[in-house]
Amino acid sequence: MRHLLYIGCFLLQAYPALATIVVFGHHQGLSGQSTSQPGDKIQVYEVRLVNDGTSSLQAIALTLSDLSSATGITASAITQLSVYKSTDAVFDAPSDSLLGTQTIVNIGAPTTVSLTTPLTWSSDFPYFLVVATFNSTHTDEFSGFKDAFRVGSNAGAIQTSSGNVGSAITADDADRHTIDILATQITFATLPSDPAAANGDIVSGQVFTTQPAVEARDANGNVDIDATGSATISVLSGNVSLSGTTAQSWSNGRATVATSPPAPPTMQRSSPCKQMPAGFLRPPHHPCKAM
Repeated sequence: MRHLLYIGCFLLQAYPALATIVVFGHHQGLSGQSTSQPGDKIQVYEVRLVNDGTSSLQAIALTLSDLSSATGITASAITQLSVYKSTDAVFDAPSDSLLGTQTIVNIGAPTTVSLTTPLTWSSDFPYFLVVATFNSTHTDEFSGFKDAFRVGSNAGAIQTSSGNVGSAITADDADRHTIDILATQITFATLPSDPAAANGDIVSGQVFTTQPAVEARDANGNVDIDATGSATISVLSGNVSLSGTTAQSWSNGRATVATSPPAPPTMQRSSPCKQMPAGFLRPPHHPCKAM
């Protein structure tokens, strides 16, 4: 009888250690091929978990890696990985709950994203999403050589208070994400100028000593080297006209007015054309613009 009592006490004491968090359905990284721009937030992993209410989720570890044919992506392209709790498998920043963030992201080695506070639940079957935030500053590459990555994980990548769970995910080039720059604006990279004029003015009727150059950039100021077509320098307002070559084709995201025949533009007006302030495409009351 005493032996049975000891066994019963042992079972009661051991029972809490049996509590676990388990994967409900499946967990996965990237699926198919996708592209986004610098500064974007992109979901790179999802898992749905069930819990008995006594265990806690502590961290998720993933490995972001370059493709088999290396694109040259570096850790600087991704500023952070974050874990969110969600009611579904699709990331929605306004409604999903941020649980933790890792700002040091590895390429080719595991990155562990720990929850700020370990999470325990029992009443539902939530999804947990890992989201990558891309650096808003990025150097563009030509098509076929743009930065891209895959996502994989080792077995036990989901770390809990009752042990690590989750099967391994094998990174595959077929499931990859590419970072690309898409121009949304044209800005002056070099303003027209003439040393014979003061305060950045232009001498009427004279060829610009410094020819204007424009660049195709995204909202973060990154140059889109794949820009196609041509850029045209024209007059925004006022009694002003341009002569010479005012349109040039894009080359590596930049268009510069030619300095050999046909003649570069000259400004024709009764008073000087003021210099365009840096960083603005069409400032108020300025007679020069890029199309």
